[in-house]
This record gives sequence, C-alpha cells and structure tokens, in this order.
Amino acid sequence: MSINTDHWPKHPTKSGWLLHNKRGDEVRIVCVDRDSAFPIMCSGGVTYSKDGKYESSSNDPSVLDLVIPQPPKIKSFLTPEQIAEGWVEWHGGECPVWGESSPRLLFRDGEITPIGSNHKASGYHWKHGPNKHDIIAYCPDPYTELKEASKAGKTIQGLYIDGKTWVDLSAPTFLEPIETYRVKPTPLGPEDVKCGDVLRHKNQHLPERAVISKDAEGVVVGGLVCSKYSYGHLQRYFKISRDDGETWELCEKPENK
Repeated sequence: MSINTDHWPKHPTKSGWLLHNKRGDEVRIVCVDRDSAFPIMCSGGVTYSKDGKYESSSNDPSVLDLVIPQPPKIKSFLTPEQIAEGWVEWHGGECPVWGESSPRLLFRDGEITPIGSNHKASGYHWKHGPNKHDIIAYCPDPYTELKEASKAGKTIQGLYIDGKTWVDLSAPTFLEPIETYRVKPTPLGPEDVKCGDVLRHKNQHLPERAVISKDAEGVVVGGLVCSKYSYGHLQRYFKISRDDGETWELCEKPENK
C-alpha cells in the first residue's frame, strides 16, 4: 500500500489531503471533526476512528486497506531510571492511588518529595492548575498493600535481626526494606492437613508424630499417647511434612489463602 506523502504530513488533520489504497485509488479527506467518534471522514464512505482503525460503508474491500500513520509517541520526560523505579507521568485528574498511601511526587517546578516521607496522597491536589505546584509524575508507595492490610486490622510482622524470625509489630513504621515486612500468616485449616502428614516440634526436641485424624478445631496425632492440637497451636510450635519427613514447613499459610 502507498501513501501520497506529498499531500500527507505526519497525521491527518486537514480536509483535502489524499490517501492511496493498494491498487492506487485516491481517497480524499472531506471532513475533519475532532469531537466526533469518527473524526476523519473521507470520500467512498471511509471513516477514521480514534482507535486508529478504519471502517467503511463501501463494498470495495480495497478501500478497507487504507492506513493512516499514527502520530509518533512523545518521548517521556522521565528518565529511564525513573521509569524502571515505577514512576508514572501524571496529567491531572482525581487521585490515582489509595489516599492513605505515601507516593513520591514530582512537581512541575522540579521538586521531588523525599524517600520515606509520610505525607498522605489525599493531602495533595492532583488536578492541574496549571501552576508550579502541579503534580506531573508519581511513584506509587511500595508499602500500599501492607498499609491497607494494617488499616483493615490485620497484623503486620517484621523480620527480626536474626533474619529468620518474624515478630508482630504493634505500630509498623514501614521505614525498613519492604521485604522485611509481611502480613501475618494464618494457621492451617482442616483443608490443609491430611491423615498421614507428620508433625514435629520446631525445636526438634520431641519425636515426630503422624496425624491420625482431624476436624474443624484441630488434629489428633498418634504416639504412646494420642494428643489433640488446635491449628493455632500447630502454627506456634510445629512444622509439618507432607512427604514422610523429606521436607518440612511451618504450619501456616498466607493470610489470603
């Protein structure tokens, strides 16, 4: 297919410009209405929609082969490093993030909010003036999901200094690396344990014992004396093996499962 570039600047904005289809027929733009759903109307019943696709009332399939080149993408003012970090351009409107989160913000005058700032997104004006204080880009708060969970009353845990132990936090600050926080896992339930699974104490000072029955409240394990443990007790004190002791894991699961 060919386009008559002598009559065709970068994108179609004027009536009278010409298009050529595959067999060389010319189709002339006869009307431009930017507010219409089909702003470009051409001879032959061809219309150009905002999504970049042609529609035609003509039965001639060659007319449908007409293509208008799309305007070139405007290069982002964000640096590749900022884009890699998750920064998003903002052109004004309603707040795009959770109001209680603390995204980093880039203003029109070049000011950037510092890392670790505890400002709330809801406290800023996200619509454009325009003025030098307009927000022109933002980087979402990486702790948003954790903060939402905390707001909903769920327990947030932090990784202890030993790098292995998780402890409950009464007032998490979210100033440490995000990988050192998590929503507290929930205990296993009857759907997660089966008869024959093996339990052992976390500190391994008690012998391994197999699950011989279970119900909604907990499990019964065998041995010299059968014992029943609640699922909360298992989470606190035991590990479980589902492959006859080959591998072991904690008796808990992510809170959303």
